[in-house]
Amino acid sequence: MWTEAAVPSAQVIHRLRQLDVPLAAVKSIIATDDPERRAGFIAGHLERLEAELDRTRRAVVSLRRLLRPETEEPGVELRAVPARTVAAISSPSVRVEESIGWFDAAMDELDTAFPAAERDGAPGGLYANELFSEGAGAMTVFRPVRLPRPYGRIQVLELPAAEIAVTVHAGSHDDMDVTYGRLGAWVVAHALGVDGRLPGRHRRPALPVHPRR
Repeated sequence: MWTEAAVPSAQVIHRLRQLDVPLAAVKSIIATDDPERRAGFIAGHLERLEAELDRTRRAVVSLRRLLRPETEEPGVELRAVPARTVAAISSPSVRVEESIGWFDAAMDELDTAFPAAERDGAPGGLYANELFSEGAGAMTVFRPVRLPRPYGRIQVLELPAAEIAVTVHAGSHDDMDVTYGRLGAWVVAHALGVDGRLPGRHRRPALPVHPRR
């Protein structure tokens, strides 16, 4: 039988189930006598839902860009890059959904070990194609510095001389693969060779953008 006291709980249960909150979690929330603790449980779930909605929206935007590619060719510059010795952090396998966090942590570690006065150029990265095609792959981020040295996860990496095609990605890392795809299509169309990893020179990702010098 419905009672006046039961109406608010019933409404909360209904809304929670509309939001796909698991039944066990709903029971825990309703069983909580402390209103502030109950509100905290619900607020935490709402934050997770909002984050998931943001990811879904970004994925939709990226997919639309892939389905309706820009007809204008990207601005591409061909460069001859000499061999360099850099300070780098690598992982044999990073999941794509964890790549931004991994990138930020690795860059913070490099920046802590090598303050601005020791740096000798913009940071960069090497990403296995599998990171984009299969959702997980090898990642390397590096910084050119005056005196590269190993420390913790940091290793000294020899980058060979290379001829590279360079373009600029405007936006966050969420749809960076679209820019890589356009660059790859440009390389193929102009009959240039590509090895197995995609290089990139970076500024710190996402919104807002914070340049790393």
